Amino acid sequence: MQQATSAFTSGGVPLEDLLPNTNIWMDELAHFLQDSPSPALSVASNIAGAYFVVKKTPNSRGSKPHRDRQGRSVPARMALYSAKILATGFELSSLPQELQIELLYLLYLVVEVASDQLTLMESGKLWASPSDETTTTEMVDFVTSARKILQAVVTDAKGWGDGTTGSESLVDDLIGIMLQQTKDLNAMALYSAKALSDLLQSMSETHGLPSAVEQRLIKPETLKATPATIFSAIALLTGFGESLVSSKTVNRACNGLVSDITGAFPTSEKTLLAMVLLNAGLSVYPAGQLPVENRRQIFAVRQITTWTDTPDEMDSRLAAEACRALQRLFPNIESVYGPYWEQAIEYCIHLWDGASQDSPEARLPYLHASLKLSSTLESMAGANDDLDDALSAHAERKSHALLGVLKLPRDFITQPSELVDALLCRCVAKIPLEHVTDTSDLYGLIDSESREIQTAAFSLLDKALPAAQEQLSFDVILEKQGKHIRRMPITRTPLIVSS
Repeated sequence: MQQATSAFTSGGVPLEDLLPNTNIWMDELAHFLQDSPSPALSVASNIAGAYFVVKKTPNSRGSKPHRDRQGRSVPARMALYSAKILATGFELSSLPQELQIELLYLLYLVVEVASDQLTLMESGKLWASPSDETTTTEMVDFVTSARKILQAVVTDAKGWGDGTTGSESLVDDLIGIMLQQTKDLNAMALYSAKALSDLLQSMSETHGLPSAVEQRLIKPETLKATPATIFSAIALLTGFGESLVSSKTVNRACNGLVSDITGAFPTSEKTLLAMVLLNAGLSVYPAGQLPVENRRQIFAVRQITTWTDTPDEMDSRLAAEACRALQRLFPNIESVYGPYWEQAIEYCIHLWDGASQDSPEARLPYLHASLKLSSTLESMAGANDDLDDALSAHAERKSHALLGVLKLPRDFITQPSELVDALLCRCVAKIPLEHVTDTSDLYGLIDSESREIQTAAFSLLDKALPAAQEQLSFDVILEKQGKHIRRMPITRTPLIVSS
């Protein structure tokens, strides 16, 4: 780094020659984008279900990635170096615009992949082992520094959407290359969409959403649940977010997606794509304000809940998306009577009872979604008699199922598992004392690796033990009184016969 700075300040070496070769950088990064990312990442990501539709890329490399002594891979080293170069005062604008775009795009990709590695603390990714404190610090510092560089580019794009040149044109071209890279179902497309979502969010928060940009990017053909458009559509919807509330195009797209679900079946490959995009569209609107005719929403809820009658036909990914959709749709039809409420509650209990059969990365998304759905239904108590009856009839089964989830083994704590456990802890805290019939398994949870699980177990024991002690004391008193009664002589009253 010092040599690069010296070479540049001396005036003999242009900045372009000091930066990494972007072709090599991309080629080396592609090595880490061949496997499908863990579905557990959907729990903590703004693009959520997008992780469910990634397909594994055939491995074209037999060798392991090269690393330095600190465990950094080639793309990690290049990203670290580039971020330090740009953070020390070198002007990005002094580079040819094509190179600026390539450099920013690669920085975005490495930031997104590194952030996910930190989320799960996975080994063998861009950094060999983030569990090492020094490595974790380095990764966090890199992500923070790189995001500042990227935000500076966003801040400079003050004339965004006006057709002017400079940073505005740079951002538009960067958006263009990201959109181009989302037209597949591989990990490269996923992380391009994740980067695009972050970029659009920063742009809209900093400069708003110009009508010219909305008209250019938000089109009916770009909001389709197809393999070629799903990632770009998710990026646009989650990136612009509530800025699209008044968009007629998004309104029509959501209406179409809700209608499509009415005829969908859990065994169809297209259904997962449709559900993932539907949930991205629903996230644009505040709770209870979806601009879709109630009848359409009822039909969609009816169709989704019928899938729960044959739960084995729904894999863990579709289970999570179904719960997410119901959690957003139910508040819009709260006064409607029907079997949907009971079916949803029973399905949540089914998922909790069977969670031990799935791996943690598979079950975390549907646990997160079903716990949120259950909490939403609880908060709607009183909306209609069918819901109230279903909540009452399944209260004890629900409590026992939640306690079963509480007792699941937790070998490794990650950010997604902490989010799920935090939800679980709030649900468990509401369990009535009479439903806690056996506390013997709770003692071991006090020593859990998860602080949330420790809290939940302690709270349950704190409520259950005094009641158990009171019952024990009462039983002892009754037993003593029983013995005293048995020892008392029995006197018989003589029978008086009248004359």
